[in-house]
Amino acid sequence: MANIHPNDIGLATYADVGNVERLRTSAKTVVEAINEIYQTGGGGSSIDENQFYVDGENNVIVGKNNAVRGSNNLIIGSNNIIVGNNVNLIGGNKTVYKEPNAYFYITWIDTDGKIYYDNYDYDADQQLPPPFEIGDKVIFSLVLQWTDENWEDWVSVDSGLQLCEISEISESYFKVIGLSMSFDPPDEIHTVLDCPYINNFVALNDNFSYEGNIKALVMGTEASGTNSISLNSGHAKGSYSLAANYSTASGNYAASFGYGKAEALYSFAANSSQAHAERSASFNASYNYSPYSFSCGNYTRIYGRPLKCTSLNNAAKTLTIESGQDTTNIVGKKIIIRCYNKNNSFLFKEATISSINNNVLTLTDVSFSTNTYAETLLPQPYAFVLDTSSNYTLADFVSGYYSIASGKYSFAHGIHVHSAAHGASTFGKYGNNEEMFSLGLANGETLKTPGMAFLVRSNGNVSADGEYSSPCADYSEFFEWADGNPESEDRTGYFVRLSGDKIIKCDDFETPLGIVSATPAIVGDSGEMHWQGKFVTDDFGRVQYHDVVVPAELDEEGNVLIEEHIESQPILNPEWNAETKYIPRKDRPEWATVGVLGKLIVYDDGTLESGDVCRCGEGGIAVKSIENGYPVLKRIADDKVLIWFKG
Repeated sequence: MANIHPNDIGLATYADVGNVERLRTSAKTVVEAINEIYQTGGGGSSIDENQFYVDGENNVIVGKNNAVRGSNNLIIGSNNIIVGNNVNLIGGNKTVYKEPNAYFYITWIDTDGKIYYDNYDYDADQQLPPPFEIGDKVIFSLVLQWTDENWEDWVSVDSGLQLCEISEISESYFKVIGLSMSFDPPDEIHTVLDCPYINNFVALNDNFSYEGNIKALVMGTEASGTNSISLNSGHAKGSYSLAANYSTASGNYAASFGYGKAEALYSFAANSSQAHAERSASFNASYNYSPYSFSCGNYTRIYGRPLKCTSLNNAAKTLTIESGQDTTNIVGKKIIIRCYNKNNSFLFKEATISSINNNVLTLTDVSFSTNTYAETLLPQPYAFVLDTSSNYTLADFVSGYYSIASGKYSFAHGIHVHSAAHGASTFGKYGNNEEMFSLGLANGETLKTPGMAFLVRSNGNVSADGEYSSPCADYSEFFEWADGNPESEDRTGYFVRLSGDKIIKCDDFETPLGIVSATPAIVGDSGEMHWQGKFVTDDFGRVQYHDVVVPAELDEEGNVLIEEHIESQPILNPEWNAETKYIPRKDRPEWATVGVLGKLIVYDDGTLESGDVCRCGEGGIAVKSIENGYPVLKRIADDKVLIWFKG
C-alpha cells in the first residue's frame, strides 16, 4: 500500500495515540508505525491495553477506552465509539456509526433501566420496528440532571460509557440490564431528578454498522467516499472529498467546512452554505444551484429558471405564472416560492411540481397556511425551478443580504435585490431587474415597495428615475464638415450652418444651425460604440432582430458548458466588416459636435459685453446685434464670450 504522509495525520498528537511501541512494530514514530502496518498487510489485530469494548478481527487500535465493533479498522485515539468495518480514524471522542433511520431517537430513561424511544414515521403515518433485538448489546452514556427543592441550582452527573444488553422491547421502550449508574441523589442539596438523558446511543448490530472505505480517513464522523477525509464531525461521502466541522461533502472532489453542504462535483461550501451544482462555491449562509457560480453573503441565493408569478392559491396548492414562460420539463422538479406572511417573515417555500395545466402549477410536498398567517406573494413575484442545467443557469455571482441571481451570467449585490434575467447585473436595495444583459441600480424602500432608480439595457437604452447632472451645459449632435476638414483644424467656437446634410462656417447675417461645442452635456448621433451601419434598421432607424441558433460550447475535455440554444440577435449589415478597426466620430476630424441648445462659448470680435445680444458675423464669429440675437452672458477671454443659444 502507499505510504501515509505525516501531513495526512497532522492533527494527531502523542496524547491521542499513546505509546507507538505497543503497535508491536520496530517503528518509533506514529507515521512510521502506520506505514509499517500497511506495508505488512496489517499483521492481524494490534490492540492497545485498556479498551472499553472490542469485537472483531484485524483491528489496529492505539489509545484507550475505545468501543469498537467490526473488522479491519484502524483507530488512533481515545474515547471513540466505532460500529462498522474498514474505518480509518484519527482523533478522540468521535462516534462513527450508521444512523438506522431518520425517525429513531431516545426520549427518556427511568430508574428501572427502561429507555423510551420514538420510531414513528409521521410522513408515512406508521410505526416502524426498532433497529435492534432482545439480546443486542448497546453502548451509551447517561447524564442525570439534579436540582434542589426550589429548582434554583442544578448539577449534572455523567455515567461515562455504559455497555448494556437489551432484555425487553415494546413499542415505546426497551429495557437494558447491566446499567452501572446510581439514581440516588449526588448530595443532600440536589435531591430532585430533573432530567435524565442519553448521549451517543449505539446498538452493536448490523443496523448501526457503518461500512467505511479502507482508503478513506476519518477524523470526524463519516468518510465513506473513496480516498475521502472527514474532520471534526464531518461527513465525507464523495470520492476524494473533504468534510470538516459538522459539514457534508457528498459530491466527488467536493470540500465543505463549518456546517456547509457541498453536494455536486468539484463543489465547495463553507460557513452554513450549500453548493448544489457542479463547480459551484458558496460561503456565509448562501445557497447556490448554478454551475460555475459563486455565492456569498447572508442568505443570498443563486437559482436557475426564474418564473414570474401572478397568484398563489394556498388551499388548492397551486401557483399561477405569467403565460409565455419556459416550462419545459419542470414537472417533478423542486420549485422555490418567494413570499412573506402576516408577521412580515420573508420566506422561501419549497415544493414539488406535480403537474402543469396551461400556466397553473399544482404543487405537492409543501404545506401552506390558509388562515390569517397565509403566505402571500411579493410584488413583482417570482418562483425558481431548481434546475442546474446550463440552459437556465450558469456562471452567476451573488453577494450581500438575501439577494438573488437567477438565470445565466447574472450578478446581484445589495439588500434584497434580484437579477431575474440572463446577464442582468443589479446593485442597491429592494428591487428586481428583469432586463436581459442589463445594468441596474435598485432603490426600493421595502420588500413590498421595490423600485429601480437606474437601468442600462443591452441595446444601449438608459432609463433613470431622477435628474441627469453634468458640469457641461449644452445639447449637441454630430455633423460632418462639408470639406472634410482635411487639415484637422480645431473649429470649436464658431457658428455653423447646414450645407445639404453637412456643415460649413456661417457668414455675416446668416442663420446658424448652432455652435461647434467642446464640452457638450449630451451628444446625439455619436456613433460611439460601433459603425452606425453595423445593424440592419428600418426606415426610422430601428434595429431589426432575428432568432439565431447558438451552437453548444464545450470545454477542453469535451464537456458541455453551454448547451445549444436560440437567441434573438440584431441582424448584421452584410457591409459591416468585423476586422476593420472602428474609429469613433469624436476622434475623426471630419466630424464635429454642434451645440444647438444651451450655454455655449463662441468667438467674437472683442466688442461684446454682458447683457448684449449677438448675431453671426463674417467667418462664423459673434458680433453685436441691434435688436434680435442671442444673449451674451459674460466674457470668457479677449476673443470669446459665453452666450445662451437656442437654435
